[in-house]
Amino acid sequence: MLGNPGVDIFVLHTRYRQCSSRWCVLTQFRAELLNFAYLAQCRCDPAGTTDYFTALVQIVQTMQLMNEDIPMDLQNLVLEERTRNRFTREDFLKAVSTLGFGHDGPLRVDFDESVEEEFIVSAWRDGIRRSWKDETNGPATRRELNDALRVVADVRGSVEMHQVWEREKGSIMTVDTAYSTLGVSKEMDENTLITVFDMRVSEIQSRGFLTTHAPKVEEQTGQVDKLREALSVIAEVAQSQRLKVFLETGRDRKLPFPQSHHVMPTEYHSWRCRRAHSPRYAERPTPTREHLLSQLFAPGLWTTLTRLSTIK
Repeated sequence: MLGNPGVDIFVLHTRYRQCSSRWCVLTQFRAELLNFAYLAQCRCDPAGTTDYFTALVQIVQTMQLMNEDIPMDLQNLVLEERTRNRFTREDFLKAVSTLGFGHDGPLRVDFDESVEEEFIVSAWRDGIRRSWKDETNGPATRRELNDALRVVADVRGSVEMHQVWEREKGSIMTVDTAYSTLGVSKEMDENTLITVFDMRVSEIQSRGFLTTHAPKVEEQTGQVDKLREALSVIAEVAQSQRLKVFLETGRDRKLPFPQSHHVMPTEYHSWRCRRAHSPRYAERPTPTREHLLSQLFAPGLWTTLTRLSTIK
């Protein structure tokens, strides 16, 4: 706060609300004084910028209610601050509600300091996925969700949430991208989607054995996560409970046996990690690349390919 109460924006705001005449506006609330008070407060107390901007906006709104002419300098200041992603306390409460928090929100969880950042990001991503089902208002909803995450990240002072917002605000997977990621058309049924998903995951996990330079476990995990995100978007848009259960449990409830390779934790995705975590592989020798390749062909064909490879 500034030492001189004459330029304290909160004092200006309180006194302005008590005034009703144009003379009071012109003599005590000149735009130059108000602009100076706001900018000086923000420089001296950056942590309170949200409160100062809230007071500034409320002054402008009060002028509008009183049918006062708003000086152009004051209008430009508010617009410039909006372009700098400034927000009011009311904007923050709206952001919390947009993400689904509150007693009447879809999450049924009140927002406070105990809410973990991972939960907030998850709520944002779920809202983005749900928005793809609304072809009319979907784009506006996604913009509101992106702004909401940014506002909450600013209030929390969270670097991690800001990084997520910067990285994903324009790259959230769309429905068309989800289908193209799996390489299927929108006419495919659930059986085909699950089968294709299993095939894609198997290709990623076996790629390390078929190439000289095996991809890193992190790369394999990222590729599998992208496939899971694509199937999750399709499941949300199609409102397919079967696909949702499949992603959560790794089991297709319409089949008598589970598909287990994609539901293992990320550290188990590669064969090498599974071997390291499973005692039954402890005494077995590591299979060679030739041995693994031989399993893909009939014995006679593999013998022929081996002999051909020795001919110079």
